[in-house]
Amino acid sequence: MHKPKLLEVRELLRIVFPVNEFRGLQSLIDGEFKNARYLVLVELLEDGSVGELSYVEVEDYESPASLVRRKNGGIVICDSIDDFSRAYLLVLGVEVIQGFRGTVKEGLEKYLKGELTPPYPETLQEDGV
Repeated sequence: MHKPKLLEVRELLRIVFPVNEFRGLQSLIDGEFKNARYLVLVELLEDGSVGELSYVEVEDYESPASLVRRKNGGIVICDSIDDFSRAYLLVLGVEVIQGFRGTVKEGLEKYLKGELTPPYPETLQEDGV
């Protein structure tokens, strides 16, 4: 079972959820990461509780991946993500969990229970990446 990445460096952990419409914890995660209109930012405290919930709009001139970097995201939980964005985030040390569809609340709950892990597409696993 995957153990959640919780505060390995004794800092707040910021989980990022890409969405097309902001509705708080009920925001729906679906679609391609690079097309997200908003990023929902959830800060977790050391005890695993939610410290702050906020969001930022992805401007036309900025990619969601660069916005994750600017907002110090530690984990991205998304439906699908293009290879370039995934590689960029992984180089920055951001954990990418893809293949999740549902609300921010559902994604957060599953992550905290250890039910969401950073899977890689079978094609990448076959290539030894």
